[in-house]
Amino acid sequence: MKRLVRIRLLAAMAMILAPALATAQVNVPPGFTWQVLAAGFQAVKHSAIDQPGGMYGGMMFVAELGGNVVDQVLPNGIWAPYVPPGVVAGPVGLAIDFGGAYGGFMYVGETRTPNVIRILPGGGAVLFAAGLNGTGGIAFDPGLGYGGFLYCAEWAAPGPLANCVMRVAPNGVPAMFCPLPGADPRYLAFDTTLPPAYGGFLWVSEFTTGNVRSLGQNGVPAAPLANVGPGVEGIAFGLGDPAFGSAMYTANLVTGTIDRITPAGVVLPFANTATGAAYIQFVPAASPYKTLAELTAAMKKKGDKASYGHSNATGKVMGELLDMEVLSCPVYDGT
Repeated sequence: MKRLVRIRLLAAMAMILAPALATAQVNVPPGFTWQVLAAGFQAVKHSAIDQPGGMYGGMMFVAELGGNVVDQVLPNGIWAPYVPPGVVAGPVGLAIDFGGAYGGFMYVGETRTPNVIRILPGGGAVLFAAGLNGTGGIAFDPGLGYGGFLYCAEWAAPGPLANCVMRVAPNGVPAMFCPLPGADPRYLAFDTTLPPAYGGFLWVSEFTTGNVRSLGQNGVPAAPLANVGPGVEGIAFGLGDPAFGSAMYTANLVTGTIDRITPAGVVLPFANTATGAAYIQFVPAASPYKTLAELTAAMKKKGDKASYGHSNATGKVMGELLDMEVLSCPVYDGT
């Protein structure tokens, strides 16, 4: 059975990975351990966690690329389809509009259609934007001067708008933001570190080239900050705690490496597995727990403060609570 795994640093910090195989070995920094929490997904590519008191109940949601479904995951690891199979086609990027310009709804990018779908509370889904190409990661501008828009990474799927980043207005109208010929952009992340360690820019991972680069507010791409090898997908920024700092982290679907990239572009290996790693998510969390029983009880009580990671193609999901933050990352077995 596909599993959900957590990696934890002593009792204070945790990094979440999803090993693709039941016997997969995850190599983590000293002081970290990993433990199974839940299982059973198909090619999970991204997640979103609602805010406390939000219209989605403060729950975590995952996009199953392999199952064409968006699931809701409870803090105890029990999950069920939220948007039923067949409603979305190749879901990847998930994001919730906490700013309100997009109605406060959750959105999902489809890789198998040129659409972005709005997910309604209760699991309904309606078309929000059409005329894209095949969307991977999506991200809302958190107020960093990018107009408050929704940004979408258009993968290298066949189509006239492949290999670019699109911008979608609140009325659902898309527009070209930044062409990236031959790059196969996969995921997006805004630099929300304080003070901004990476310029406060929008950053993109390029699957084909292995580059990580920023995109200016005017849509002009900068020179690559670093190259972490073809296959890079996930990209995220730490929240400033002592273990993860405010660094940039990337996950490689091909090599299984999770790297830490300094503002100067130095690549520092952080963790790895024999299977691939798809995406990364940092989530603030609270309270260290030393046993699985304590963890499970706390996650039931404080679900929105839990941190999770998901397997890419094998369906493992992981969760952990800690006193500062968690790094979530799924892993891929190559199937």
